[in-house]
Order: sequence, then structure tokens, then C-alpha cells
Amino acid sequence: MRDSRRALSMALSLLTFAGTAAAAQAATPHVARQMGQSGSAHRTMRAALGPYSIFPGSKLRSVQLCRRPNSPQHAGCFATAEPAALRPNGSQSVWGITPADLSRLYAYPGPGNQGRLGSGQTVAVVEAGHYAYAEYDLNVYRRYFNLPPCTTEDGCLSKVGAAAAGQSWQLGAPTSVSANPTTPDAIGWAAETDIDMQAISAVCPNCHIMVAEAASDSIDDLTSAVSAAMAAGANIVNASFGTPEASYDWKFIPVYENGRVRVVAASGDWGYGVYYPASDTATIAVAGTSLHLSGNQVDETLWSGSGSGCSQYFSKGAWQPSNAVAGGCLNRKVADVAAVADPNDGVAVFDSTLNGWSGGWTVAGGTSVAAPIITGMFALSGHTEVQSGAAPLYEAPASAFLSVTSGSNGSCWPSYLCTAGSGVYGPAGVGVPQGLGGF
Repeated sequence: MRDSRRALSMALSLLTFAGTAAAAQAATPHVARQMGQSGSAHRTMRAALGPYSIFPGSKLRSVQLCRRPNSPQHAGCFATAEPAALRPNGSQSVWGITPADLSRLYAYPGPGNQGRLGSGQTVAVVEAGHYAYAEYDLNVYRRYFNLPPCTTEDGCLSKVGAAAAGQSWQLGAPTSVSANPTTPDAIGWAAETDIDMQAISAVCPNCHIMVAEAASDSIDDLTSAVSAAMAAGANIVNASFGTPEASYDWKFIPVYENGRVRVVAASGDWGYGVYYPASDTATIAVAGTSLHLSGNQVDETLWSGSGSGCSQYFSKGAWQPSNAVAGGCLNRKVADVAAVADPNDGVAVFDSTLNGWSGGWTVAGGTSVAAPIITGMFALSGHTEVQSGAAPLYEAPASAFLSVTSGSNGSCWPSYLCTAGSGVYGPAGVGVPQGLGGF
């Protein structure tokens, strides 16, 4: 087992050097740590974040775990990670936002105060390929943060495989095992599996977790895995991946617009631009934010890497308001809601493939972090049955979300598609949650 982990560690090191160009984009300089600029989503948390929650000085060397998808046939995962294992010098603590921090940021009951919230909910995370150490890593994370164990033996953790969809795509059915990874980004997808499972655990420790393993990173195979998870009893599905949208995506409508199981999708990590399945009218598209902290005061602004835009192929849901701009977006706008994603404000994650004496603790970011945070909050609320796309978010009381009114992820027209502002449902949708009332 040690030899296998060492081999995976070496592979990740190669990925790190190969990903230098992607890293430059992912590690976007933090615009401001302190308050005092024109902020948005401003509030006072119930308590300040922990002393090691934010890595000092925005010096993380985050790399993109998957290559940017350039073909609508193949998806990329939307996550970044610091490739070296991290612990504060002389401390047994770890860097990164913790489960308690997330509950303070988004004002829901934290671990230890949730009672039976989330019980009976099965959250599926969809991944490309099989990661052998996922269960081990998950329970290292849960033990460290005093969360209850979640194992295949106790029934909390389950896995479902989806056979390769092949040339002629049709709805997938669960199979006994999935294929081994068949993608160049296999190591990245392995770390993505850890990020999704651990972020879900951070928000909803009572939830059961289902890992839906696709045969490859093709959008056909990943959609087969989404279908397999639904057929196997998932209450809600997290999709931390995407491809450039294309007319090709219409054939997947029966899966995402199933009228039964809600799907939460990451909006992307390369700035302005639209990715599928976040562009599907039936999904909840999740944008990313950056944090600006001063004690227990926090502002959230749009993260510059967050994906957004106007779909070319999917119509606007009746629940999504139109912006009063002549010639503006008349189709589905991305995104619907937002949560922290800036790699410089990343969450603590344990991944045993990482090098270092500190045992694989890292800091992870990207909209692959934001999406499972929102997925977990839906599961905590118990409202995982589909109504009509993101309708509940837009119909929620004004107090349920704080608008993100500053920040940009690129240049576009109309500008509300890439620049956050007051009075518009722009690239961060309704904003960041404050409690479970909006779900």
C-alpha cells in the first residue's frame, strides 16, 4: 500500500510541474485581505475563523487538478490544490477552512449542533475513475475534525460504477464495479474525489455519501454515472466537473431534467465562460467567491476564476429573473448561488497521495469546493427533491442570501454576466447563503 501511495505521490509531482501554466491562472493574486475596499456580502460572523484557516500572505502554489476542457466530449474537474502537504510550523493543526469555519461563514448549525439534520440523505459525488484510498482519506479527515465515521462497513459510504457509455449513448445502469481511470488527469480526479467527499462531510456529517465512478472523463461516461447514482438511490447529486457547452448536450436532458433528483454543478474555474452541466436549466449552478476578512467581519466578492455567462443552448427558467438590458441574455444565466472557492481561501483536505511529513493535508479551492458546500446545505435542509431547477433559491426570502455586489471574472457584454453589481442576478446569482432558509 505504501508503494502504491509513493507511486501516486510521484505522479502528482509530475502533474505539478506539468501544470505550471495552469497554476499561474489558478493562483490569482488576492485583491485584498483586509476590509476597507468596496465590499459585498458583508456580515459579522458568529465567531472569527480559526487561526490557521487562511494561509498567510496568499502564498499558496495552487495547481489546477485537471486540465482545462477544450472539447465538449471530455470534462475537467474544477478544483485546485497546494501540491505540498501543509501544516503550520511546530503545530499539529492544519491550514485551511474547517467544518466549523464553514458553519460560521454561512450561518447554519455547525458540527455537534445539527441533531439529526441531514440524516436519511444520500449525497452522490460523481468522479472519473476509481480512487483506491478514498475511504481511508475520508475517515482521516473525519477523525481529525471529530466527525462521525463514514465507512462502507457501517453503510454510510457506498460506491456505484457506471459502464462506459460507448459511441451510442443511452441512460446508464449501475454495475458492480467501475473501470480504472482512463484519463491523463487520473491523479487530479483522485484528489477531486477527496475534495468532494470531505466538503460534503464538513457541511453535512450525518449525510450518507455515494461515490459514482464513471468509466472515463468523457461527458457521456460522467452522465452515465449521474444516472447510475440516481438509480441507486441518491437524493441529490454533486457534479464538480464540466465541459464547454455544445448542442451535443441536449441528449442528456432526460438525466438532468428528470423531475426527481436535484443536481448541483460547479460553474468552472477559468473565469468568464459557460460550462455544461452548470448551463442546464435544471441544475443548480454554483459560482465561487473570495473572502476578505478582519476579525469576525467578512466580505465576499466574486472570485476571478469563477465561471459565468449566458447559455447558447438552454432556455431561461421561469424562476430566473431577466436583467433589463436591451439585447442582453434571454437564455439561462450562470450562476445561481455562490460559496467560497478562491484557492487562497481554500478548505482543509486530506489526500494521502501528497508528499510531505505532515501526512497529506492540503488546501483546496475552485468551484469544486463551492459546489459541494451548496450540495451539503441542500441536504441539511432536507429539500433535495426537484421542484423547478433553482426556483427555491430565487423565491427565498431576501434574508436567506447576501448579494455579491463586487468582483469580476473577465470582460463581457452585457457586463452583468461577468461583473457583480447591486440589483442584478449576475455571475454569483442570488449570492451567498445565510442559513438554510433559502434551500
